[in-house]
Amino acid sequence: MQVPEGKTVIFECDLAADNPLQENNCIENVYVVGPGGEDLKRDACLTMVSHMASVSAFQKLRTEEQLGYIVQSSLWAEHHVSGILVLIQGNRLPPCQMDERIEEWIASFEEELEKMTEDEFANNVLAVYNESTQRYSTLSQETGKHWGEISSRRYRFDSLQKMMNAIQEVTKDDTLQFFRQYFRADGPSRRKISMRVMGTSADGQCSKVSGASEEMLGTLEDIRAFQAANSVFPDPSTKDVMELMS
Repeated sequence: MQVPEGKTVIFECDLAADNPLQENNCIENVYVVGPGGEDLKRDACLTMVSHMASVSAFQKLRTEEQLGYIVQSSLWAEHHVSGILVLIQGNRLPPCQMDERIEEWIASFEEELEKMTEDEFANNVLAVYNESTQRYSTLSQETGKHWGEISSRRYRFDSLQKMMNAIQEVTKDDTLQFFRQYFRADGPSRRKISMRVMGTSADGQCSKVSGASEEMLGTLEDIRAFQAANSVFPDPSTKDVMELMS
């Protein structure tokens, strides 16, 4: 689904009602950027933000605030659409308060990016490059990469090299502008999906919708209505094998 820009969609499930022994809460926030492969510069910025955010989120939300025994931030992809995922699972806070802490971390992470020196950013670029260009350790890994291009009929077998070239060219300012556009609370292109599961430790503290920018989905009917009212991201363009051979 193509969540409208500037919109937050919340799906909340009260697991405690079905399982009184489950005390854990969980929240999974997905900040959707859009289809990959359309804009290499945007993809490179997303890769850099994802790499740096994974360390920052764990340090802030797990090590310092100890919000859960599972805390992670990572690159998210569903079919051809990508973004960043932030996940917290634990019994310390209800999901609605976990979400507040995630948003506070996003604001602090922007400050981290602003204060980062050019040398520090260059080291992160090098780390991403080295990690992405490691030799395949198994034949199945290499086969899977190539088969992904064949089954999707995109045949972009040089996509990794093009991405690495884009990553080497991206700057700290590019990354910061990208972050402000797609992830900051008032970002013009921000799309947020927040999936929340409430255990007994949530003590019935449900999420509250604030303003027209947020929409709450609580049932299967709500989800279907949301799908009917919104569009989907277009499928990536495909190529014919004979076209490539001509």
